Amino acid sequence: MQDIHAQRVEYAKDIRDLKASVDTTRRALDPEELAKHVADNNTAFIGEHLGHLATIAKLGHNTANETKAALANLKDTTQNIATTQQQLAAVANRLEARDAR
Repeated sequence: MQDIHAQRVEYAKDIRDLKASVDTTRRALDPEELAKHVADNNTAFIGEHLGHLATIAKLGHNTANETKAALANLKDTTQNIATTQQQLAAVANRLEARDAR
């Protein structure tokens, strides 16, 4: 009799465990819960990639500003070289004129 009682207790425990597993599976397959889980995953995925996109955009913006500054610096340097060239040409012309006298 005790063996039968122990076996019934064991069966009852197995049935409770099985019911808990079924409930867990049912919740996992519940469309609303599944949709919420997918939405949370999508939000995390999109948020992470938007962060990367923002970093890339910032790097692109910084690079554009650095390129603009380098171009302005190059323009100034080129203009200074042209001015120096004109000054040297004027000095050379005066020296040639002096030597021609």
